[in-house]
Amino acid sequence: GRDKELRALITNAKKFVPDGVISSYEEVAQALEEEDTRPVCVLPFKELEEKLQGIRTSCSYLFSGLEGIGKTEVFRALQFQILKETDETVGIIHLEEGKKDTIKNLVSYEMEIPLKRSNAEVPTREILSQFRTLTKRDNRVFIYSHYGSNSPDDFLQIVRYLVGVCGC
Repeated sequence: GRDKELRALITNAKKFVPDGVISSYEEVAQALEEEDTRPVCVLPFKELEEKLQGIRTSCSYLFSGLEGIGKTEVFRALQFQILKETDETVGIIHLEEGKKDTIKNLVSYEMEIPLKRSNAEVPTREILSQFRTLTKRDNRVFIYSHYGSNSPDDFLQIVRYLVGVCGC
C-alpha cells in the first residue's frame, strides 16, 4: 500500500557517490570556497621546508628509501617539531619499532641525549617527566606499533580510529 512512496523514493533518489568524491559544478564551487590548508609548523629541515612549505594537517607524508637510511628519524624529528610548536594531537605509527623505543627515542630530542644509544642510565620517572613536558597534556600523543602482523584492513582501522576518534 506504499507504492507511491516507493516510486517517489526511487525517482527522487540522488546518485550514490562515495565520500570525498565530487563531480558536479556545485560541488566544485564549494571545494573552491573551502579554506586552504595552512601549515601548522615549519619543517626542521631547510631544503624540505622550501619544497613542502610546512607541515600541514590532513596531509599524508611518505618517505621511501633503503633500510637504515634514516626515514624513521626524519619522522621523529617532524613529530618532535609538531609537539614543540603546536597543540595538535599526534598519532604515531612505527611499524617496526616497539612502544618503549618510540617513547625513548622521541624524548631523546627533548633531553638532547640519544637514550637508545646512550650508556647513561636515565630513570623511567625522568623519561616520563620529559615526555609530559614535551606533550604538554595527557592524551595528546597516540602511539601504535606492530611488526607487520596485522592485515591491511586492521591497519586502516587503526588509522581511521586515530584520525576520526582521537583527532590526530
